[in-house]
Amino acid sequence: MKQSEKNVLIIESIFITMLILNAFLFKVENTIIISIFLLLFFIVAVEVLGYEKDRHRYKKDGILLGFIFATCFQIFIYLFGIITGFLQNGYSLKLINIFRNAFPSLILIIITELFRYQLITKSQERQSLKILTTILFIVLDIIIMLPLYNLYDSRNFIEFLSIIVIPSISKNILFTYFVLKFGYLTNICYRVIMELTVYIVPILPNINIYLDSIFKFTFPIVIFIYSQKVLKVKKDIEVRKSKFSKIANICVTLFLLVVVFLTSGVFSHYALVIGSDSMNPNINKGDIVIVKKVNSEQIDSIKIGDTLVFNMNNKTIVHRVYNINPNNSRSFITKGDNNEEADNWIVNENNIIGVVIAKIPIVGYPTVWLNEMIGG
Repeated sequence: MKQSEKNVLIIESIFITMLILNAFLFKVENTIIISIFLLLFFIVAVEVLGYEKDRHRYKKDGILLGFIFATCFQIFIYLFGIITGFLQNGYSLKLINIFRNAFPSLILIIITELFRYQLITKSQERQSLKILTTILFIVLDIIIMLPLYNLYDSRNFIEFLSIIVIPSISKNILFTYFVLKFGYLTNICYRVIMELTVYIVPILPNINIYLDSIFKFTFPIVIFIYSQKVLKVKKDIEVRKSKFSKIANICVTLFLLVVVFLTSGVFSHYALVIGSDSMNPNINKGDIVIVKKVNSEQIDSIKIGDTLVFNMNNKTIVHRVYNINPNNSRSFITKGDNNEEADNWIVNENNIIGVVIAKIPIVGYPTVWLNEMIGG
């Protein structure tokens, strides 16, 4: 074993020992303190091993891959949220609070990936050291999240294995591969989108924690396989992208942005899948309707015949305005086009979400079918 490899082994052994001591003795949970701890080890590693500049041939390709994969995962999760529903984000979305919540995690991500890069690149060709480095960062993930779980409780223990340990294995194997092939910036880009999005969005998909862990375990495996194929193609033939591929990439990007725009519920317009036949024949089950949100000032513009979207009894309902409440011009009587009688409720301004401005026939039926299959 070369001296540099021995030094890597010593540093990693001390680091893992310190992590274990922290878990059972010091029990430090503060993200900033953990970041400082990592930074000190990174500085020691640079002093002992020397720093190697990131000169990976496919660095830019890796950053693009990391960005695309992380973005696609978030889009997939939010599309899945159309089936399972959404929850209001518990984090404050005030700018100062976003900074307070996200900044420590951002610092931890950057220092972690620099430290990972230092250890991996100095491991030379010794596979055992690369495996040990991967294990080290799995242990780091576990130690950081350990205080949130009571491992003496069987339910908590199973959740800890499912949500933290198992996804961390596939994730850190992918990060080791990314460092070897693309450098540390790919990991930083990927992790920022995957881990910091939660601090800046107002709603979160209501997904079962075990299903979420399956997604987070299998997704890095998919990325790993795809990245290998991409690198093989690039090594076999190095050609510039054609104009057609650039146009295709732009079209795909625009399409994804439109999907996010219409399904997130954050913007003034969003898409909603119709799950019943109450509005036949004008709006059918499986149609997607485009909803324009209305605020308090715009409610007076709602008139008889408009298709209203509102919350009632913990459900989102799409029915037509049948009449305006004579006792209050800002509340409405509604009726489904396929129903014989008007609804037995009054829709007040607090219930109103928006009005339907367009529909896309049939496209949403797979979502309705899947929702019915899983008992949504």
